[in-house]
Amino acid sequence: SMDHRNIRRGSEWEPEIHTAYVNVRGMFGRLNVRVGHLEVPFGLEPVVDSHSTLVPSMAMVNVGAMQDWGLSLNGQLNALDYEIAATTGAGMSANANPFERENGMYLISARTQPVSEDDTKIGVSALWGEMAPAHDDGGHAPSLRSERRVGVDIRALHFVFNGVIESRFEVSGGWRNGESVVSIESTATRPFADVWKATASARLWRHGDADPLVWSFVTVRRDIGSSFAVEGMLTREFSRPDGDVDTSLQLLLYRTL
Repeated sequence: SMDHRNIRRGSEWEPEIHTAYVNVRGMFGRLNVRVGHLEVPFGLEPVVDSHSTLVPSMAMVNVGAMQDWGLSLNGQLNALDYEIAATTGAGMSANANPFERENGMYLISARTQPVSEDDTKIGVSALWGEMAPAHDDGGHAPSLRSERRVGVDIRALHFVFNGVIESRFEVSGGWRNGESVVSIESTATRPFADVWKATASARLWRHGDADPLVWSFVTVRRDIGSSFAVEGMLTREFSRPDGDVDTSLQLLLYRTL
């Protein structure tokens, strides 16, 4: 699996690899080995496709990275799906060398959920590590970013109004650089007429004693054939220091190769 995009930092273009790994299956799926730039097994990021939508991943705010270089053991043992990863802690930073052992970075993460045919699925996650500073640290962060986190996520299907609504809820807490961190996300998605999909999401993030960040998203997406999709997103941020509400509108044209 591979997904890579170009991002611009300063006056130069640099590649940013999102997902690029090899997963070797063993023991009839009970013990598999995934190696490469893989999704950090924490929260909903490993089980929800966030690449083909405008709604940003909560993992970028909560952990500072969606993917990291390393390996994981994953599979299905009896009644549990599991993944345990040992990665470099460099995350998606283009300026950090993930294979430099002397930099002190590392990340251990894990997620498990019961194997179930029910409409409700619950996952439990944890991570511990020293990571590269996040993009929004503004140059004021220490040389390494200590992350300690546990989380619970819930996905459910609700059959209402002659349709299906998928709801997702994720809450996590812990410490970043010794200060408390709380993250909450609630999302609902409803498809219409096979080609339309509407999503509403509300999120809260608080680090230390700072005022919490609170924002919401509403998106409408239309699939055009099997290769194209167009999506619009309205974002409202309610946590500006001046008390105003910041509103933005984005449009995405997505093509699947």
